Amino acid sequence: MELMSQPISFHIFTIFLLVGLIVLNYFKLSTYKDINKLKIYYSKMTPFFHFVNASIAYTGALVSAYLHNIGLVVLLMIFASLFIMISEIKRYKRLRVIRSNEFELQNSFIKYAKNITYMQAVLIVVVSIISFL
Repeated sequence: MELMSQPISFHIFTIFLLVGLIVLNYFKLSTYKDINKLKIYYSKMTPFFHFVNASIAYTGALVSAYLHNIGLVVLLMIFASLFIMISEIKRYKRLRVIRSNEFELQNSFIKYAKNITYMQAVLIVVVSIISFL
């Protein structure tokens, strides 16, 4: 178990980093004024977001395989990582087709993106609580 202390610490650090990115995304969505600036922000943030999510999945799989602990909680964590990845891809795809003069689509996107951000945050909190029980 002593060998796994550093990967577990890195796993927990990246989870906090992902929560921070989700909060930052929500803040950007709440304070947006120009859809083009939001597109630029997401075009730069999305690869980093996916890198952090992949780091979480990889270190989680590494620790789980080392400890031979593939149970319901680990499957829930895999589902959470996949949900976060797929929802982020869908959000970015939906943003790419919006033009700067389509205000109805912009408003519907902001509501959609806030809902996704909220679901991602709740999912991470719920999975973290379940994993610590």
